[in-house]
Amino acid sequence: MVKKYVIGNWKCNKGATEAKSWFSEFARRYRPVEGLTVIVAPSFICLQSLSQYVYALGLENVSLAAQDISPFPKGSYTGAVAADMVKDMVDPRRQWEPSPHPPPRPSSWQHPARSHGNI
Repeated sequence: MVKKYVIGNWKCNKGATEAKSWFSEFARRYRPVEGLTVIVAPSFICLQSLSQYVYALGLENVSLAAQDISPFPKGSYTGAVAADMVKDMVDPRRQWEPSPHPPPRPSSWQHPARSHGNI
């Protein structure tokens, strides 16, 4: 059987309270489909509390994912989050391997010369 995924990236939306409320409503309406996995990538600040909350809801074939994982291992990288730092938060039932992700686009607040490596 072919594995299918529905993946939702919340970007920079929903705080912890709003995220838990969303998952409560989702749990009320959700019906698992064989061969389909639902993955939600909430903002990083919600990941720890949502991991425990979603696990407690017992949603079959529903997992969490982390956004913007650093390409580097743990170390002195300001603001970066290494994959092994969040692996237990995304789904306590499974161990996922990080998937390749394109390099992040320059943030709108970055100086244009810095975003191109000119400074």
